[in-house]
Parts: sequence; structure tokens; C-alpha cells
Amino acid sequence: MNDDSKIIKAKNYQKIHALFYAHDSLSKPQIVKLTGMSMPTVSANIAALASDGLIEEGALLESSGGRPARGYRLVRDAKVAFGVEIKFDQVRCAVVDLLGEAHDIVEYPLPCSDLSSYLKSFCALVKGYIAASGYVMERVLGIGIAVQAVVDGLGSEMIYSRILPLRTLKAADLSLELGMPVRLCHDVECAALTELWHDPALCEAVYVSIAEHLGGALIHNHALEHGKKGYAGALEHLEVGHEGRLCYCGRQDCLETYCSLSALLSRKEKLRDFFKALRESTVMDEYRTRWQEYLKHLARGLYTVYLLLERDIILGGDLAPYLDDRDLMELEEQVISRGTFPIEHGFIRRPRLVKDAAVAGAALYFMREHRAVLWSLL
Repeated sequence: MNDDSKIIKAKNYQKIHALFYAHDSLSKPQIVKLTGMSMPTVSANIAALASDGLIEEGALLESSGGRPARGYRLVRDAKVAFGVEIKFDQVRCAVVDLLGEAHDIVEYPLPCSDLSSYLKSFCALVKGYIAASGYVMERVLGIGIAVQAVVDGLGSEMIYSRILPLRTLKAADLSLELGMPVRLCHDVECAALTELWHDPALCEAVYVSIAEHLGGALIHNHALEHGKKGYAGALEHLEVGHEGRLCYCGRQDCLETYCSLSALLSRKEKLRDFFKALRESTVMDEYRTRWQEYLKHLARGLYTVYLLLERDIILGGDLAPYLDDRDLMELEEQVISRGTFPIEHGFIRRPRLVKDAAVAGAALYFMREHRAVLWSLL
């Protein structure tokens, strides 16, 4: 076989492989129609892809006439990436497959500190998780690490954090220790990236993550918008009150101090317990009063965001699973009541993935790059 024939053969193989990222299931006749290749060429490449563990047989597909054709589908974990989320008191790990789904999520108690012993413990923990997953190195695209911090545009270094006690964190150092590519990313941007993955039509939005701390990310033209130095979307530091509440950033009355879960919940109170009591309440008790006050402050901050950007708002984070349509309607009403201009309902919603969005999104940086290379062949 000459060099030209080898190149053509390789391109056909890659082009057919790429099709399975855009279709849930495909038969050989469908591939012939999509690519214009001959049936023998398609059959040979299907056999090769299956032998290489990249695709597998699926169900029989309906036929407009004649015998049903055998469908083939992508092997979801032929390649994987690992998502890791560093929190103040724990580390969360997940395996993310080629379809962007997170599996085998495990939480490890590990208080974050700036001591060198922390990074040693962290790397040992991640190595142990990867070893237990059973995936050989050849199948792993990399490790994405979500941090509660601003990260540079290349995902190579943490450049600002007042939440985590870490003063510095570099992807290159972690990559050397873990033995594979590593990318750092802001946890809220990771969650927003998950939303972009699961909603291909999403073009303009503000992603607001409400958890122990507040955070925001801007979505523009179906991509994250970082700003000049990576601070774009940091709505948690909008000044919204006059009560003198001290923020971790050193300033007073930031939205963080009114609308993080730390502001909503009393000491040692669990979020699920708060909402259980709130939903069971039929009168204006302590829980309803707290929730009304919370929504009032949140509406004040979201109105400022909407007035400046006029983009839909996605409410994610730990709060998202507990929100119902009544909460969203009430929040919208409060934002609209503040408006100078008319605002139509339906501009605030929950995310497509209400749980584990940050740890999944950390790995999606690698999945997006992998998929983009394959789709460029179509």
C-alpha cells in the first residue's frame, strides 16, 4: 500500500469514527449515505473501529423496507477524563465519559491547607482514585481540577483566591506528579461549561452558582467569557446592601454576604432540612421569613446583572435541586418589579444538570478538545 492509500484509509477511519460523536446510533447504510463511501469501505472501517474498542454493536434499527440494519454506537468510555473538585474541606472525584456523563463520584474528606503535605495527600488521593477506576493511561485524556479561585486563561495557574487557603497552584507541578495532562479551572466556570455541553443551543447567559459561596460565569456566543484577566462574571462582589456585612474579600455588603448559602442557613443547619421545613410550612414562620428576605436580596443582585447584560440567568450550585417553579416565578416577579424596562417571564431557570456540574465540567475541557478534533474531520 502506497503512502497516499494509507492517508486515505486513515482519513476514512477517522471520519467514520467522528460520525458516532454526532449520532446516537448508525447503521452501515446510513454511514454510506452520510459519507459517500462504498459499502465495502464502510464495512471494513466498522470492523476496524469495533476491533479497536471504539464502537460496539447496538440494537437493530427500523428499516423502510427489507431486513432491519444493525446499529452501531460509540463506546462511551473508550476515552475518559477525570474531574476533580477541590473544596475547603473535601475533594470530589469523577470519571467523565465521551458523552460528558459523570460516573463513580466519590467524596474524600481532606481539609485544604497551604502546607506541602496537603498537595502530597491530594495527589496520593487522586492517584488512588484513578488506579481504582481501572482505566489504563492510554484511555485517559487528562485531569481537570475545579478550584474556588480565579484561574489564568490557559488553565495553568491559580491567580486569585480568598476562599481556599492555597496561595499557589500550578497545573505543571500537578501534571508532573500525577503523570498526565492537568488543567485548572474556576469551579463556577466548570459548571457553566457543563451547561454548554448539555445545551448546544445556549448562546447568551449568566450562570450563577449558589452554594456555600456565591459565584458567576458569563456565557457569550456559546463560550465562556473571561474578561481581561479572568474576573468577568464575579457578581458575588456586587455591593447590594447597607448592613455592614463583612465579606471574605475584605469589603462590606457584597452579594456573597446576603445570598450565599452561608447567609441563608443558620450555623450547622443543613440545606435539605431548611427546605423540608420551608415546604411543610403553611404560615409565615421563621423559614418563610428567611426565604423571602433571601429572595429579596438575590433579586436585587440579579436585577443589576440583567440590566447590564440582558441575558437569561441560570441558577445552579447546591441550591438548584431544591428550587421549584414557584421559587423561580417569585424571584422573577421581584426582579421585574425593580425594572425600568419591561422584562418578560422565563429569563431565570435551573441548569440542565442540577447536581455535580462542577466536577463534571472540570473534565469537559479535555472532552471538548477531543471532540472538536474529530468533528473537524466531518
